[in-house]
Amino acid sequence: MKSLISKYCIFFIVFFTQQIFSQELIPNVKNQTTTLLNGQWNYIIDPYETGYYSFHHDAYDQQRSFQKAAFFNNYHAQNKQELVEFDFDKSPSMTIPGDWNSQDPMLVYFGAVNYKAEVYLNGVKLGIHEGGFTPFNFEISSIIKAKDNFLVVKVDNVRHKEAVPTLNTDWFNYGGITRDVILIEEPKSFVQDYMIQIKKGYKNTISGFVKINNFDKTGEFVRIKIPELGIKYKGKIDANGSVNF
Repeated sequence: MKSLISKYCIFFIVFFTQQIFSQELIPNVKNQTTTLLNGQWNYIIDPYETGYYSFHHDAYDQQRSFQKAAFFNNYHAQNKQELVEFDFDKSPSMTIPGDWNSQDPMLVYFGAVNYKAEVYLNGVKLGIHEGGFTPFNFEISSIIKAKDNFLVVKVDNVRHKEAVPTLNTDWFNYGGITRDVILIEEPKSFVQDYMIQIKKGYKNTISGFVKINNFDKTGEFVRIKIPELGIKYKGKIDANGSVNF
């Protein structure tokens, strides 16, 4: 018999050693140097969110000192007398990308389609993202270690009457890390974002911008080439790391 859970939060963890970058969403990911983090992720079901909130319902990541009970710290008890009731090393695993509804027979639909994710690396909160169908990333250059890194994700697909979708919908609600998880390695300076389009109100003018992360402030240039149109453009990077053309 499948169990029913009235509220469903789940924490995922994966261990890795490489680097990723960029708080703003980085473009053209498929052509970057990447490492897939897909595979088996350990998870802990937390229906009462005891791994996220204290007894007084205060979020652990908002307190001055993190508690041993906070799942994102991945704490391991030093002896049997410590009151630590979770262990990712001993928890079950599921395949990522994938939803929890169809991988574990104990789990049933209850919650929102657009999950809320809170992400921690080595016990440090990277940020929050809401929405189940849009990508997001965080720069971790200052947090990553040479080895023994741990990435913890709190995923919550509980429905709320003031949210989209609301409490009543007519489609099945999947929850989980449902798309690829990737490490992105970049050189010291790299293209953080760009856009190109036909200029508004014109038929024969192209406009756009290129944003460079960690550029050389002594004077760098961006070169834009569109061979099909015979266009070669060279623009100097401004103080904000951008070139508008």
